This record gives sequence, C-alpha cells and structure tokens, in this order.
Amino acid sequence: MALSKSFRVFHKLEPPPYSVILESRNKEDTLLFESNAVAVLSVPETEAIKRLYSKAVDGYGCLGVLNLNVGDQIVLYLVMVIGCASIGKIGDCEVFRITATNFLSLRGDPQDEDRISEVRKLLNSGTFYFSWSPNSENTFDLSLCAQRRIQDHSTDNRFFCSVVQITHSVKHLNRPFMYNIVGPSQKTAGLANKLLVEHIFDETQKYMVFGPISSRIAEVISQTAPYYNLIQVSPSVTSAGLSDTSKYPSLFRTVQSDITNNPARLALMRHFGWDEIGTLAHDQDLFNSVMQDFHDLIEVENITVLASTTYRNNPEQQLKQLKAVDARIIISMNYGTEVLCTAYKAGMYGRKYQWFLTGGQSITLMSGAENYGCTDDEIIEAIEGAFVTDHSYYGNENEKTISGHTPGEFQSELNNVIVNKYNADVSLSSEYAPCAYDAIWAMALALNGSIDQLSPNKTLEDFTYDDSNMMQVFKDEMLKTSFTGVTGPVHFTPEGDRLGRVIIYQIQDGEMIRVGVYDNYNDVIEWDSQHRLRWKGGDPPIDSVEQRSVTIGITRGVYVAMTTLSLLGICICLFFLWYNIRYRYHRFIKMSSPRLNNIMILGCVLTYISVVMFGIDSNVFQGNSLLTMCSLRIWVMVIAFTLAFGSMFSKTWRVHVLFTTKKYERKVVKDGQLIAMVFGLLAVDGVLLVTWMIIDPLILREHIFPSQEHPVEEDVMLIPRMLLCDSIYFTYWMAFIYIYKGILILFGIFLAWETRKVEIPGLNDSRQIGFSVYNVMVMSVLGVTITSVLDLQQIDIRYSIVAVCIIVCTSTTLALVFVPKIWGIHKNSIEDMPSRFTNNLSDVTQNEHDLVKYNAEIIKLKTQVEYLKQRVSTNESSVQEMSTIAK
Repeated sequence: MALSKSFRVFHKLEPPPYSVILESRNKEDTLLFESNAVAVLSVPETEAIKRLYSKAVDGYGCLGVLNLNVGDQIVLYLVMVIGCASIGKIGDCEVFRITATNFLSLRGDPQDEDRISEVRKLLNSGTFYFSWSPNSENTFDLSLCAQRRIQDHSTDNRFFCSVVQITHSVKHLNRPFMYNIVGPSQKTAGLANKLLVEHIFDETQKYMVFGPISSRIAEVISQTAPYYNLIQVSPSVTSAGLSDTSKYPSLFRTVQSDITNNPARLALMRHFGWDEIGTLAHDQDLFNSVMQDFHDLIEVENITVLASTTYRNNPEQQLKQLKAVDARIIISMNYGTEVLCTAYKAGMYGRKYQWFLTGGQSITLMSGAENYGCTDDEIIEAIEGAFVTDHSYYGNENEKTISGHTPGEFQSELNNVIVNKYNADVSLSSEYAPCAYDAIWAMALALNGSIDQLSPNKTLEDFTYDDSNMMQVFKDEMLKTSFTGVTGPVHFTPEGDRLGRVIIYQIQDGEMIRVGVYDNYNDVIEWDSQHRLRWKGGDPPIDSVEQRSVTIGITRGVYVAMTTLSLLGICICLFFLWYNIRYRYHRFIKMSSPRLNNIMILGCVLTYISVVMFGIDSNVFQGNSLLTMCSLRIWVMVIAFTLAFGSMFSKTWRVHVLFTTKKYERKVVKDGQLIAMVFGLLAVDGVLLVTWMIIDPLILREHIFPSQEHPVEEDVMLIPRMLLCDSIYFTYWMAFIYIYKGILILFGIFLAWETRKVEIPGLNDSRQIGFSVYNVMVMSVLGVTITSVLDLQQIDIRYSIVAVCIIVCTSTTLALVFVPKIWGIHKNSIEDMPSRFTNNLSDVTQNEHDLVKYNAEIIKLKTQVEYLKQRVSTNESSVQEMSTIAK
C-alpha cells in the first residue's frame, strides 16, 4: 500500500466566523477549527454542516497547528504536507522528506500568507522528515518530542520535527587556497553547513571549497558557498539537480553528473533504430531529475514515449502499464532488484525486451532477490542482454596525463599506498579517487591561471569573502580549464558539469561485460573489439511490432477465373451476333427483329465486360485512375442492363400492340421506333448518371481493418486497408437506380403477361422474358443477401458471388432468347405452326412495305364503311319521314 493524500481540508468563508474542517480517510470523526478552538465532530455532526464548506487542500499529512506571534496577536496556521519524497525505510515504516507544505490561516486573512513565507521556505528546504506505515500501530515517531521523551522522560510543544543522524566529520586539508568537507556515508547537511561557516571565519583565508562527497550535503553547501564568493569543486556528487546554476552558481564537478548517461542512452537508441520506448523511475529526486532530463533530450529526437511511469513502493502496476502499451525498450532508473523480479513475473524479458539500467543498479542487481519472491537465477535470466551505463572513472590506460603518469600508473601507485602505508585492502579504495585527484589539479590550474587575470597590484592573497570580482575570475578560469587527467579529458560546461566518457556494459551470463564506450565530446560510440554484443534470438530487439500496411485486393486466381468465364461469355455473344446477322432474312429470325437482337447482344457483351472491370481494384490503379474506373463500372453496368432488357421489352411491347387491339385498329410499329425507345431509356440513364457525377462526385475512401498477425514472420502485424469508391449520397443514388430499373422490369413482366397467349415462337419472347426476369430476381436477391453478411475483407468471395450472379444471369438470358431460335431454324419449326395462325402471318411477317400497304387498304376500307353507314342513316331518316307523311 502506497502513501496517498488521505487528508482533506474544508473551509467556510461565509457566513462568519471563518472555520476549517479537517478530515482523514482513516478516521470517521473530523476536527473543527473555529474561533481559536478545536472540536471533534461525529459523522452526523459533520454531515449536518459540511454543505456550507468547500474544499481547500488535500495533503499527505498534517503537521499540526503553528502559533505565530504577530505583534500583540497570535495567528494560528493549520500546516499540511502537500509534497514529499521517500528516502528509505526504518523497519516497516517508510521515511519521507517534506518538499512542499501548505499553511492555512485559521482566521481566513489573506495577508497571513506573507507572514509565513520564510517559515514555509524552511519547512520546504528538504531537512524535515516524517514516517508512515500502512499499519498505524507500527509507525515510528520521528518528532523531537518523542526523542526528548525517550531521552529524559519529558517533552515540549515544539512544532518542528527532524531526524537524529550521525555527525558528519570534517577534516582540514593542509594545502593552500582550499578546505575539504568529506566523511562517511551517513551525514547531516545542517552540521556540514555549520562547519563550513566555522571554517570560513577561522584564522585561515579560504579560496575554494573541495567536496563534499554527498549530493545531499552539496545541496546545502553549494547554496552557502556563493554568499562568501567561494568556488566549490566536488569529485563525487552526481545529482542532476546540482546542475541548476540559479541555485548552485559556483559548483564544479570532476565526476560526471547522472544526466551524462542520457546522451549515451540516446546514442544507443539511435544506433539500433529504437524510436518507441517506455520509462520507469523510482519516485525520488535522484531519479526524477535524471528522467526529466532524458525526456527533454529525446523530445527533440522525435522518439515516442509510449508510457512514462513512476512508482514509490511496488512497480507491479507500472510494469503492467508498460506491457499494455507494448513498450519493449525500457529505460529503468531505480534500484533494480525489485523491478527486475517483478518484470520476470510479468514475462517482460527475453528477446523481445531491451532494458536500460543505471550504474547504481548494477550494485544491487543480484542482491535480495529472495525478498521479492525470485531466485538469483531468475534475476539473471531477466537481465540477460540488458544495457548498463556508468561513468568512466579512468581514462585510457596508457595515455599520459598532466602529471606525467598514465591512469594505469596512478592506479598502481594508489593501490601501493593503500596496502603499504595504510595496511588496508585495495577493495576499500573509493571509485571517486581519480576524480578527486583531477579535482585538485583543476583547482590548482584555475588558481594559477587567475594570477595573470587579476588587476595590477593584486594577488591571490588579497582575496576576501566580499570580493565577487576575484571570485568571477576564479570561475572563468575554471571554465577555461582543459587538461588530460586520470579520468580522461577534463572540461567543464557552463553549468559546471564534467563531460566525459560513459562505459556501456551488457549483461552476459549474469556478468557486466564492457562492450563499448560513449564519447560525450564527439557523440560517438566506440565498440569494444574483444567483447561482442549478444542477443537472444541473434538480432537486437525491435522497439515495436512492425506495422505493415497491406492493400486488400482480389487475388489473381479468382480474377483470372472470373475473367475467363466473362471472355467465354463474350465469345458466345459474338457467336449469337454472327448467327443473328447470318440468318437475318430467315423468317424465324426476321420475326424477332434482328436489329434489336443485336442491341441485346451488345448489352450482354457490356455486362460481361463489367465483370472484368469490377475485378480491377487499388492493386492495379491508384488515385484518379481508380476513380475513373469506378465511374466506368457504374456507366457500363447501367447501360448494359438498358441495352439488354430494354431491347427485349421493346420487342414485347410491339407484340402487345399488334395482338391486343382489334384487328381493324392494328398499327404498324417499325424497328426504328423500338430502337428509339431503347435510346430514350439510355438518355434517361445518361441524365441520371451525369447528374450524379456532377452533384455528388465519387471519392476514394480508405477503410482500415483490425490488424492481424503475420502468418509467417514474428513481430509483424498486418494492417489490411482497402480503397473504396464512395460518395456522400452513394446509397441514395444506387437506390434510385434500382427503383428505376425495377420499374422497367415490372413493365417487362406486364408485357410478357399480356402477350402470353401469342403462340408464335419466332415472334413472341414473353416466356423467355419471364424466365429471364425470374432468373435475374433470384440471383440478385441471392447475391445481395450473401454479400451483405460477408465482411469487407472477404473480397474474393464477394467478388466471386457478384461475378457469378452477373455471368449466370446474362448467360441464361442469352440462352433463353437465342437457343430456341437456332433450334427452330434447324428444325424448320415455322412449318409446323398451327394452321389457324398461318393466314395471319401475312400481316406480321412481310416486310415493312407490305405492312404499310395493308394498313393503307384497311384505312381505306374503314373510310368506305363509315361512308356507307352515313348513307344508311340518311336513308333511314327519309323512310321515317315518308312513313309519317303517309300516316
């Protein structure tokens, strides 16, 4: 369980008096602060008045009420902890350093904020602590009150709290121009600051400060030294926060800051092409500042951070978050064992993952695995192949330094002194020893260089703690410092940081193997020739699953099959066309209007061509070419339907006109009239389609489908995409076309029904039309139903169904219309027609000239009949008149 903001403060501004309610998530009762008094409220009492209050602040803890004397008055402040950072544990209790506080005046006066500013600054300075435990009974009391109670069985009501720590030892170096603050790993920043001031005001004049070795001590010393115009050089403080020149303007470091590892990490990512990463940091200032610098660094490199996570106690949730976003390159800044054990349990290791660990983690990689439920072997397996970056504490072994010795000679001499003079083990030597050696050289060179830069008649001995000008000269010389030291080239950035080399290690079989060196000056990686990189799987991990965009199209086999069937259908059409032209004067063909038959065949050819066109997709054409193809598909299909069925229905209309009227009213319907009818339908099609293309033109719309794993390659996801021709009102336009063509089919069905009793096979195609329409309707309903339930990705099946429906409908229509005619010709079926129709054939089987002649004779006869009727009527009237007279 992690520490959270379990305290909430409410305040009431109106009506007076001003009051405050403090509630805790772990307590039912609340505290009411009003009129310099405090009361405990039960839950019902709190709920009764809480509606008058609004939230003021949330906090991790409450430090209590602070009494502040303001003249004759006492101002009370409720002090809440709103920012803190974990620094370690004492038993089961976690100790937190206070970083931010909120002072809420209990009298509600806004001016009280200014009166408390200095106290707030002190509380937020990072020198105050508190402890916390999930089990409140085991909380370790850090307050001075508790310490005094244990020491002398008495207490007081002091507000401030702190931590009793081991005193930091101070040694004075017997060298000119500097003094040294060093000591063991446990120290007190306040005491170190006190000793610094004591040394400043003793009899010996100081010119520079050497040390300290602790970043925490340096944070205090480095803010004090500038007030006395002292340059400070430390060989061992690595905290990234110390690079802030606004806080630490006179601090220089001969050890590299922790942030100098970040360019090395970036160089590795560039080298292996890793553009997507995840980050994990322990929520401590030590790691947060480095991680923030890393994020700032990669921001300009266009590297994507899939997830940036921090944790305080257990990193399990953060690792789950990294795994959820498929982060494979993980930058880890923490104390490694717990994280690596959790990663092992989550399966976040192996050839797919690449971990970046810090040099500090390398110390604890194998320690305490059993405390987190893992074995050493599991930790070794989890970190196999991981990169570890750390500062380089020695330069090239055989490179001469400013002292005339090589780094190897320095190390040998240092080991001799440790063993022979101090009778100690070489392993006790500090890794910062070469940095300390170079720090002394840097200060000496800077002081020597300052001599020539001072004003005339002024020497180093004239320096005082008020001489900011001389301090600036010292600083400028430090920035100019450039020499080859034991640790390698020594230079300082404007922030006083040391740029050096970063050693790149790779974990191989549980050991840190040096595989390369990153040169911060030249931004290059020098790979080790003796130790090669090793990868699980043989190749470096990839930063993410490769996303491949795949355009879905009709497979070649399906397209070739449908095209072959269409070409076969076209060949059949060409055969029928030849046959129709070859026997156009045969009475059986002549009765069926051969010119309209040719138009029908042309429509069927276009229908077959549309099948081929529907198979052309974005794999063949792109952009405007594909849009043109989409438009042509619609035009060809609409025109093909009109030509094929319009010609059939027009012929049936002529039969209807000839055989459903009285004999003396029969009309002459020429082929030209029928062809004009077909072209009229085509004109309607043209107007409709042109209007569509102008008002609502087709556009290309990309449809992206869910990604799929590659069937063969690992770490490859296929993203199917399809380009579809669409328009804003595409559905409405298609519906209108369907309705229009449906009306045409209904008209054809009506004509076929009306002429069903005309039993002249060569003349009447009503039965064939009926069968054709039935076939079209069944195949259309079947095709639309099946394709509507299929996914768009099943493009082969969808295309095959549409193509088969078109081919079957067209081929069936051709067969129904032309096969009976061919059969009739070869079987002389016209000679076998019933005798009752033979006498009538002269009216419909002669050429158009005969039909005109017969029609003229009929009109003449009808005129004569009308004349005779009038004569008879006139005679009848005369007879009636004569009869009347006779009577």
